[in-house]
Amino acid sequence: MIAGDGERDRAYAAEVARKVATTPALAARVRLAGALDDRALAAELARAGALVLPSLLEGYGMVLGEALFAGVPVIAADRGAAVDLVAATRAGLLFDASAPAALCETLRAFVRDAALRERLRRAAAAAGARLPKWGEAVSRFRETLVGAG
Repeated sequence: MIAGDGERDRAYAAEVARKVATTPALAARVRLAGALDDRALAAELARAGALVLPSLLEGYGMVLGEALFAGVPVIAADRGAAVDLVAATRAGLLFDASAPAALCETLRAFVRDAALRERLRRAAAAAGARLPKWGEAVSRFRETLVGAG
């Protein structure tokens, strides 16, 4: 399943949709879900074995936190927020974004190794349990702003 707002980059979204539609192996396995509300996202994450985020730029990476909160390991490019998150939680795998075959190799390793998947799933669940809830995050943010003023 691929989720996301196709309106943000229409040309890229159309390219992905075309590739899925014209590649029989992808068409049989990939569903383009579009933008998801909170309930639908939670349902999809509950079914997921991993969150794959090949993005080259994720400043904060909210979706990474959402995956961990759901106990879902992450597979992401070695860029941005994913690097710190994986280092701190050990709940995911990073691939070399500059190497074209690296994502495929990382996915292959993940799929073939049940012990690795279970270790990452447990680490994701543990990390997700430690994440602050929205109320806590807002309070911390407010405290930071008040302390800075």
